[in-house]
Amino acid sequence: MTEHAFDPNASQVAELHNQDQSYWSRVWQVFMRRRINRMALNTLIIFGLIYMGVDLLANGSPLILSLGGHLYSPWLQRTDVFELTWALYPMLIAAVILFWAGLKLRRKRFIAAALFGLFMTAAPYFTWAPLPADLMSVQDWRQFTLNDMEKGDWALFAPIPYSLDETHLPSRLKPPDTWRWGGHLLGTDALGRDLGARLLHGTRISLLVGFVSVSIYVFIGLLLGGIAGFYGGWVDLILSRLIEIVICFPSFFLIITVLAMIEPSIWNIMIVIGITRWTGVARLFRAEVLKVRAMEYIAAARAMGNRDSAILVRHIMPNAIAPVLVAATFGVAGAILVESGLSFLGFGVQPPTPSWGEALSLARTYPYLWWIVTWPGVLIFLTVTAYNLVGEGLRDATDPRQV
Repeated sequence: MTEHAFDPNASQVAELHNQDQSYWSRVWQVFMRRRINRMALNTLIIFGLIYMGVDLLANGSPLILSLGGHLYSPWLQRTDVFELTWALYPMLIAAVILFWAGLKLRRKRFIAAALFGLFMTAAPYFTWAPLPADLMSVQDWRQFTLNDMEKGDWALFAPIPYSLDETHLPSRLKPPDTWRWGGHLLGTDALGRDLGARLLHGTRISLLVGFVSVSIYVFIGLLLGGIAGFYGGWVDLILSRLIEIVICFPSFFLIITVLAMIEPSIWNIMIVIGITRWTGVARLFRAEVLKVRAMEYIAAARAMGNRDSAILVRHIMPNAIAPVLVAATFGVAGAILVESGLSFLGFGVQPPTPSWGEALSLARTYPYLWWIVTWPGVLIFLTVTAYNLVGEGLRDATDPRQV
């Protein structure tokens, strides 16, 4: 009688392999199965790259300038240190999250992207060097490179060689000009400013508003929803009534009311959005905590003498956070829409600070200029659609029937 060795088929091998994977690895695999999810994620990556490198894409100062054998970086050395710090801070947070995800999902490309982000965050502080005094007074670098450079000198400009606040009234309301270097690729606005430069810099503002405001209200929602669901009783009763009171007010009109009483600014907008839209996250996380706290491993953790805070942070939150992450993805899209709507109505980011909504508000005065209407609308549509598709993909991927 011949003994046959066990030879599993492909489906059994895949099943055994899936059993060895972590939960988030299986979620990632399910998410990446659909092409539309991959396209949406790639779109967000492109916007993230624009966010990180917007000064390399649209800048009126040369990126690298060679004069007399010496190299300078006027775009970097004329940037305010504080402005550079708060602009690069979200990139540092994204790099840390990518590094953590790379370790959890065992994706080397995530770790490589995180290391690149950390390098891009730190590099400006190591390359900071003063420009000579005679170069600090240069206002129009394009004319300088044409008239004052000698043989052997050279300059490398950004693809859009205009700053976000550079005005040129003779060029106001010009249609897109892509046939020559220095042309306005997306046209100009009513002050002669390059629309492409303002929209690219507006990407940083819009995404920053989305991320920061969502971080604020996710933190508030996790805190209040976790306390209400974990302790229950009169604590849950009071916090649930508070949630119901806040949710009765239309958030958009509440934001407009608050901004009408304080000075409109990017920081006030982020804070107001954060403190007025936390109720959905709080209700969702409360329901998840109520479900998870009834599990047997929570009773075991109590029996072992763990404190309530340790049980909530170490055992309940990791197992109840997945739906909140999905809601946060939708929340970023909603925050970008709210900021665009506020800027369109004049309650949001104030000029000369660029944003997509502020650029689109010009269409009220010049509705017949197609480039004024089209480009900001396309950017808002692409970003919001991409975030919604990623949110739907995560919602499907975290479904236990899929994972």
